[in-house]
Amino acid sequence: MSVYRPLLQRRGSVMLLSTLIMGTILLSIAIAGFDALSYERGANVAHAQQAQALAVATGCMEYAMQRLGQTASYGGSQTYPIDGQICTILPIEVSTVWTIKTQVTIQQATARIRVVLSSRSPVTISVWQEGAAF
Repeated sequence: MSVYRPLLQRRGSVMLLSTLIMGTILLSIAIAGFDALSYERGANVAHAQQAQALAVATGCMEYAMQRLGQTASYGGSQTYPIDGQICTILPIEVSTVWTIKTQVTIQQATARIRVVLSSRSPVTISVWQEGAAF
């Protein structure tokens, strides 16, 4: 019986070593999957914040166009609360056209809209530009 004892011990050690290797591989796969999910979640949050910032900037632009359409002396230069966020309406540039710019920052997402109106009343939009800079 003592002749077979080392063989049984080796079989147990091979099984233990195989279990450790498989556990390490599975743990590595789980960590890689968690990392990918964390990155994807961060990207989704950033996209949602950008979409919210753009929606608020759009609402702010519509407010500014409405005010300009109703009051010729409206010059912008104000902040306007929309949906718990603060939108900035920059000074309206007046020449032969009216240029209105709005800007909103929600956490790390910033949305800017620039609109050029060819007519104040009725409001006629010539250019609607969304972008990172004016």
